[in-house]
Parts: sequence; structure tokens; C-alpha cells
Amino acid sequence: AVVFALFGRETSLQMSSSNSIYEQVALVLADVFDSKQVSDEMMSAWALQESRHFSKHADSRDGVLDPVHRAAALDLLAKVSKKTESTGTMLEVVQIFDLAKGLLVGAPLWRVLATMLACWRINVKLDNAFGVSPSMLQVLMQLASDISRSNGSTALPDGAIDQCEVELLRQPACHVSLPAVPAWISVMSERLDLATRGSISAQIARACSLSKMWATEFARRAATSSILRPSTVATGFLCIALVEAGLLPVTAIRPGNIKVEEWHSVLSNLFGLTADAGAGDAAVTCGQEVVICALECAARRRMSGVREDAFVVVNALKEATTHFAQI
Repeated sequence: AVVFALFGRETSLQMSSSNSIYEQVALVLADVFDSKQVSDEMMSAWALQESRHFSKHADSRDGVLDPVHRAAALDLLAKVSKKTESTGTMLEVVQIFDLAKGLLVGAPLWRVLATMLACWRINVKLDNAFGVSPSMLQVLMQLASDISRSNGSTALPDGAIDQCEVELLRQPACHVSLPAVPAWISVMSERLDLATRGSISAQIARACSLSKMWATEFARRAATSSILRPSTVATGFLCIALVEAGLLPVTAIRPGNIKVEEWHSVLSNLFGLTADAGAGDAAVTCGQEVVICALECAARRRMSGVREDAFVVVNALKEATTHFAQI
């Protein structure tokens, strides 16, 4: 029934009785994903890159950047994004910045700010071969110098951004090409939409947008990029957003080691979700089992793993904030 709901027909694949519904559907969807350039192979490559990075650079998690310095750097990034109209790149820049904290622990504020500008410029170069004009760079250096002086530090010296960029690119733990949270959310959302044949596109689009907004606010409040894998953060926020969008009940993403009442209370406190959240018309129309199976294929994780990611994100949020519902 799930296969029929997803594809509108019985699959012609002859599957062994040992194959689960997930395995059957995943096989059928593989060609669909590949045709839209969101293939299983791409997801596997991203996951392998992420796994190698976090296993190799576990020691880079030591040390804590001065919270005041990080807040000033994020303030600078917000102003840079506004001035250059590049708000969509914030999470990618913050990830590069947080992964480079080994260079910044104990550093003066002007160097922290210069490093944030270097992270931003690296990200611009990755998206745009033309980079940043010298005149704009001077404007941004002045902006950073003003913030630095207002916080009792000195202005950025000439060549500071170039020097910091070189140091970043030499830092093994600073993996500038590591897929960030927004990329994971976008790809998983597109795969979910393909898996459900566009029948709940509006709700998926809302969940995609909301999860990115939550992830952005989370990045402002906690320097977790060097600790939590981007795929974990993306999956955790996306599945919670799917509840908010009316596609999954709260209980569908509850970890097995958490009591129902406790899970409802946590999601209510952090996200404003009620116990009956997820019981929308879209969930009824599409079917909970169909959405769960499609989500498993989209995230390439069984539901037990999706619940684990939600649990990790919720625990991190509890430490970083008291309320997300008003974001």
C-alpha cells in the first residue's frame, strides 16, 4: 500500500520477502533522485566527507572561543550580509568560522573579526569566481575596525584579511568545502518532495524554510559546528519542522528512551508544538506511513536514526536557549 501511494502503481520490481518496504521504495526512487541531481551517491559522498572530517579532527573541538568575541563576529557578519545582500550565506560562513576556532582561542578581537571577514570572502569565492571588489573590502574592513574599537580592541591592520584567509586555508580542521546545514536541508527536502510525487510540496517547502530559519538562529546562539555534524543538525531540524508543517505527529519523531509526556513538554517549550501537532489535513491525505517511508528515503536514514538526530538537536538546543517558538 505504501509503494502504491508513493508511485500510483505497483512496482514491477520482484523483491525478496526479506526486503523491507524501505528497501523496496529506496530502490525504485534511486533513479528518480539521480535524474534530479540529488542522487544517493551524492548523499553518500557528502556523508563520507563529513565522517572523515569529524573523525580526523576530533581534537580541534578543544578550547572555547570568547563568547563576547563570537557575538561581535556574528554582529559583523550580519552587517556584512545586509550591506552586500548576501544573507543566504550566513550558515555556511559560520560553519567555516566555527571550524577554525583553533586559530582564534585567545586571539585579540581584531583578529577574530578579520577571520570572520576571511571566512565570508572564502564563501563568496566558492559561489562567485569574481570574489569581492577591493573597494567593497575596504568598506567591510572599516566596518570591522569600528566594531573592534567599540569593544576596546584595535583597528584591523592592512593585509589582515589576506593573512587570516591564508591561515584558514592552511588549517586542516577548517574544511571550507564541507557541505553545510542549508545544503543538507535543501537536498533532503527536494528528495522528500520527489518521493511523495509533489503531493505535499507546500508543506515540505514550509518545513524546509522553517528548519533553515531555526538552524540559523541555533548557529547564532551556539558554536556547535565543530561538534555536531551538519547532517545531524539538518535532519533533526527538518523532521521537527515536518511536525510543525502538519506532516508527522509528535510521537513519530520521539526517541524510544524519552517518555511521551516529557517529549511533548520539550517540543512545546522549545518550538511551541502542542501534543496534537502534526495532525493536519496533509498528514491525513498522504498518510503517516507514506511520509515516514519517504522521509527515510530522503534522509537515507531509518526512522530510528532520524529520531536520534532529533534528540541530539533538542538536547543541544536545551543548552543554548530556552525558547524557539517565537523565532
